[in-house]
Amino acid sequence: MRLYEILLALSCFALLMSTLFTRKLPRLSGIVASTISMSILTLHLWQEGYRWQMFGVYSLTIVITGSPCWKSIRSSSTVNLWRSVRYTLFGLSCVVITFTVLLSSCLPVFQLPKLEGSYQVGTFTMSLTDEGREESYTENGGDKRKLLVQFWYPAQVDNVQKTEPVFPEDPKMLAAYKKGLSSFIKLPEPIFDYWKYIRSNAYEEAAVQHSSVPYPLIIINHGMGTTRLLHVSQAEQLASHGYIVTSIDHPYSTVATAFPDGTNTDYRTTFSMDNFYTVGKSIGTVWTEDVNFVIRQLDGLNAGHMPSPLTGAIDMDKIGVMGHSFGGATAFNVLNTNPRVKAAVNMDGSLYELDIHRLADKPALFLKADKFAEMKEQQRKGLITDAKLSSIIAQELAIMEKVKQHGGSVIQLEGAKHYNFTDLQLYSNLLQYAGITGTIDGYRGASVVNHYVLDFFNKNLKGTGGALMNGARSEYPEVTFH
Repeated sequence: MRLYEILLALSCFALLMSTLFTRKLPRLSGIVASTISMSILTLHLWQEGYRWQMFGVYSLTIVITGSPCWKSIRSSSTVNLWRSVRYTLFGLSCVVITFTVLLSSCLPVFQLPKLEGSYQVGTFTMSLTDEGREESYTENGGDKRKLLVQFWYPAQVDNVQKTEPVFPEDPKMLAAYKKGLSSFIKLPEPIFDYWKYIRSNAYEEAAVQHSSVPYPLIIINHGMGTTRLLHVSQAEQLASHGYIVTSIDHPYSTVATAFPDGTNTDYRTTFSMDNFYTVGKSIGTVWTEDVNFVIRQLDGLNAGHMPSPLTGAIDMDKIGVMGHSFGGATAFNVLNTNPRVKAAVNMDGSLYELDIHRLADKPALFLKADKFAEMKEQQRKGLITDAKLSSIIAQELAIMEKVKQHGGSVIQLEGAKHYNFTDLQLYSNLLQYAGITGTIDGYRGASVVNHYVLDFFNKNLKGTGGALMNGARSEYPEVTFH
């Protein structure tokens, strides 16, 4: 809960006490409690903004303060409410306050993890159109493949700048993301209205913090049917440690993509786990070319051919790619097909390209959820009865073993499920009970993933660090090397 929300809940309880138990408290206490409660409510609405989770406390505060009935009770010390009525009202009101607090805590306006690097972070978003590729997901002939990319980078920040919200402030753009994510989480869209208050740690279009050497580049790819906005904390942390990060929205494979010109795209990719290995390659080809196109565009941006704060700031000879789920598989595919990419991180992504002979001699980090060891053991013991699935798993495991020979690592995170490799784990603890995230605390999960990803890229792009890649460490008991 936010500061004024906590104060409002406490003041509402104090107001309730002063109203229902006027014989035990001075008459002036009711006036003071009413004034304080209404002042806090006003400050909360002005500074933090309304959200529906607090409706119960809003209603109690206004009713107790403004209702003539409550005023008459408070104004006379001789009023003798039946004890049962008085305590019933008190009990019901306490239930309302308690439920409001629980609801606000379970669906919080959460904060992204604080930056741990030495740099403050700037951000901006731009669209890029590949004139050489037609868009395959639209019905209009001649439509070109149009991408939305967001950048994070080490920045110089003045005192008047404010951090950017995670979701767009434009109501139409925000509505597109709420609609898409509500379908993904399978809850009504109005529930997520409070997301507009979630803020990042980055400052929009802040000046780049120039360095004596340019910064390595890392490209992030979201999972199938999600969005780049679920990887903001990962991007910010890397940028705060001296990387330039760009995250790609792969249109028509996201819950929504809201472009700066006001156009929005939805999810249209025909894809499921049932057709993963037949359709996956064709979709992966599109995503891989998206990444390759962005790299080519960044050559021009870095050379000053496009207006941006990043001219000359990117080391285009030190490129890493990472991603979650299908985006992780794409990152690994780009590593093996694009000679400019030096290292890749695959966060719990099943591979759609299983040809072990296509592997490049370059390092990759595989981060796996907590069922990986069980699946690996079942495969070893021959307990997977589906012959096709068993063959696919065997090929994936063989690729991971080969990756380790090329300086890579395969790591399992205990207590993590698939979406613990995204910011979704920060949105609500209730996601754990829905089976979307695992038992590991969201902030702890984010911290472990961010530290291992950073150490991997430091080792392979900067030539520093690498200690975490050497094996198990006592400060990370959740991590198992395979």
